[in-house]
Amino acid sequence: KNCYLLVFVLVTFCFTACQKTGGEGTENIPFQVSEQELNFDYTGGEKVLTITSNTSWSIQSSDEDWLTVSPASGTGNASVKVTAARNSSKEEERTGKLVCTYDRLSVGVSVTLDWN
Repeated sequence: KNCYLLVFVLVTFCFTACQKTGGEGTENIPFQVSEQELNFDYTGGEKVLTITSNTSWSIQSSDEDWLTVSPASGTGNASVKVTAARNSSKEEERTGKLVCTYDRLSVGVSVTLDWN
């Protein structure tokens, strides 16, 4: 009987010692993007998205030639520069989307460029 009790105590100790603890930090979050939406005035410019990640990721912009990102991929935390070219249209705003992908999952970021 004592042998069974000893084995039970050892197994219980091993399982509780190996449990993952949840902290308040971002160490348990596999991927996070600082913004869900970016708005530029008609002059365009640069803004920064902050990526918080413990995995590989990539960002692609919609097929808009006025919208670029750099770097477009990485591993771990990063600051990504989003650049919107000037909107010379006098009648319409431009819209685009950034798709941030990690581990076969994705997060979208809407981008709007106002008109003159």
